[in-house]
Amino acid sequence: SDDVDGNTLCDFGHRMPLKKVKYLVAEGDLVVDDVRVESDDVEKLRELADNWSLYMPPEPPQQVLQVGDVVPELMSEAMTYYEPKLQLDSPAKPLCQRLPEVMAPGRVVIVSGVVEPKPYRFHVNLQTDVGDTADMGLHLNPRFDTKPRGVVLNSRDRDQWQQEVQVPGNKFPFTEGSPFEIQIHCQEDKFRVLVNGTFLADFPHRIDCSRIDYVCVDGSVILDRIVFA
Repeated sequence: SDDVDGNTLCDFGHRMPLKKVKYLVAEGDLVVDDVRVESDDVEKLRELADNWSLYMPPEPPQQVLQVGDVVPELMSEAMTYYEPKLQLDSPAKPLCQRLPEVMAPGRVVIVSGVVEPKPYRFHVNLQTDVGDTADMGLHLNPRFDTKPRGVVLNSRDRDQWQQEVQVPGNKFPFTEGSPFEIQIHCQEDKFRVLVNGTFLADFPHRIDCSRIDYVCVDGSVILDRIVFA
């Protein structure tokens, strides 16, 4: 029987002999405050004390991602854990939408849609204002017109474009007429960009994230949904 705060949650039948059970493992989004094993049967409690061990799952190693790596924990299936603060369905282009809050670590912007049949370029900008002279924390610019095709990342500060970062073209993730999902995760020191659940690039913060409160999209795409969470 499983109890939560003194109330029975569910009953679950034994599927193996109890004497084979030796570990209690707790993982996930919780902070362990206290673990106790209680029983009215003193002998059984002694048996449990002899057989049980404390197991602490090891910390996962820092993952160095390469272009094309799948990052399942950040795929769209995980969106059930986000609470969208903004959601726009089938928005028109050009889009320049003010966010309900400024950008901050832990926030994510998701842009989904379909690439047009004869694409040229499109962009997703995280910027500080509307207009062509607004500063940008991130300019994400897939280019179909170059050889090879590629994705360019950049930023703009005080109306000046900064140094471009070109993503290796051998993993260009966009295809004419095909759907896509871009996730831009704001982390402490960078933006992490995923396309269709696959790592594309990291881009360092070049301006203060707290200045960013607009997402702007235009170009050779048909937009399906914009989410800020």
